[in-house]
Amino acid sequence: MLPPTYPSYRKLTLYKRNVAKARQLINQAGAKGADVTVWGRQVSDSQQSTTLYASYLSAIGLKTTLKFLPRSTYDTTSGNSDTKAQTGWARWLEDYPHPLDWFDVLLNGRNIVHENNNNFAYYSNAKTNRLIDGLKKPPALTPAVNKRWANVEKLIMQQAPWAPWSNRTFPEFFSKNMGCISIQRLYGIDFMKVCRK
Repeated sequence: MLPPTYPSYRKLTLYKRNVAKARQLINQAGAKGADVTVWGRQVSDSQQSTTLYASYLSAIGLKTTLKFLPRSTYDTTSGNSDTKAQTGWARWLEDYPHPLDWFDVLLNGRNIVHENNNNFAYYSNAKTNRLIDGLKKPPALTPAVNKRWANVEKLIMQQAPWAPWSNRTFPEFFSKNMGCISIQRLYGIDFMKVCRK
């Protein structure tokens, strides 16, 4: 879940791709052929990812329908509990580079609201909610705190409320004549500090 640039990040390989096993689990659950609406935004990266995701769900025995909404109404519609959106695509660009802005906003069940909900999975787990709440207090990302955040991520990913699909990268190119380059993790280049060598 966390971007690889975060000090709390630990590479997790919890589930290997196994279509036959997934199909078997769908059959065991009595869900073969179940109707599933897969939601996405009417923007290219969402449409491509959502269509691919729906094809995976179809491959394991579910009957999928794609539903794309305009960017302007997607979050408010899918984030409204009356919509009962089953599954779909979402993007998150954190407000500040800290695990709290991922886990507390997106996966703390205590923050689920009826409208404008960011926890699209409606994920709530008493243990992880408690761990997230306990990590709101230490402001500094010390090695011990990073280890605790990594544990929260692993516990949540073992339950798989959602699957991360990418982490964006923003390459920066500079002339060898440029100096004083300061790149902030969230907002990019601080142009007020850039100077000529």
